[in-house]
Amino acid sequence: CVSPLATPENTIAEAVAQVGTEILLPPEEKLAWHREVFLPALGIQNADLELWRKLQAPLEQLGRARERVPFLLFDEGKSEEEIASFLENYALMSRERAQKAIAFDREWGAYTFNYTVGRALLRRYLATGNARAKFVQFLTTPITPSLVEEWTRAGAQP
Repeated sequence: CVSPLATPENTIAEAVAQVGTEILLPPEEKLAWHREVFLPALGIQNADLELWRKLQAPLEQLGRARERVPFLLFDEGKSEEEIASFLENYALMSRERAQKAIAFDREWGAYTFNYTVGRALLRRYLATGNARAKFVQFLTTPITPSLVEEWTRAGAQP
């Protein structure tokens, strides 16, 4: 399923990319995949995957501070220095990563919400059961966030 940028369907496409391994791989298989395939492909050796697993949820919550950047930048007119400091303090980003986040939002506006809001929306829907069938549906059918929200409320199955 092809999804153009800046469309409601793109929110689903970005979220599917983020939650895909959660759906397809049980936790132990996901850790093994990271250890045996993903991290070696990045040149990372001897990573403490158990610590990484434990930190995922807290880091994801800290990452929600990233959602504030478009508001700080466009609505509140904060300087890049102020926004970078905000991200360092509340998202625990390095200065370099914070500057990249700001540059991304300057170019793409509020696109970041496709990742965070879309991921939360899909996780709520997937929690209603039959996650693998729903994942296939996401990959093969144009679906909007409002439709996923409607299905979640109804407890719909694909």
